[in-house]
Order: sequence, then structure tokens, then C-alpha cells
Amino acid sequence: MREITYHKEGDYYIPDLYLAEDEYEKNYHIGKYGHLRLEYLKKHKKADYTIMFMEGSLRKHIVDLTNMPKKDLKH
Repeated sequence: MREITYHKEGDYYIPDLYLAEDEYEKNYHIGKYGHLRLEYLKKHKKADYTIMFMEGSLRKHIVDLTNMPKKDLKH
């Protein structure tokens, strides 16, 4: 788990939050099945969606799922 650091602004401590650079196929179009999986996770598997989103593994999961049928067709 990552440690969260804070900085002080006036009387308040503000968390130093940032989005990590996700280079995992950054400009990849996820397609129909990726969108379907994303919507399914959002509506029916909220805990899994939230965990993957917070860990930063959601995009990798969706891209891998989208690429899976393409890899099967090549064999």
C-alpha cells in the first residue's frame, strides 16, 4: 500500500494525491467488449471496480480483456 503524504495550507492538511503515469497501452481503443466489461463492473461488481480503480489496475484489466479474443484468433 502506498503512503499518503500531506502538505499544510493554512490550518488544513491537504493530501498530496496525484495520478500515476499509466503507460499501459495509453492510446488504446478498448472497443465494445471492454466497454461492456467496464459497465458490468460498475453496476454489478462495485467492490471489484473500486479496488481495481484505486490500485490502478483497471485499465490493464480492460485492455487485457479486449486483447484476449484477438490473441485467440491469431492462433
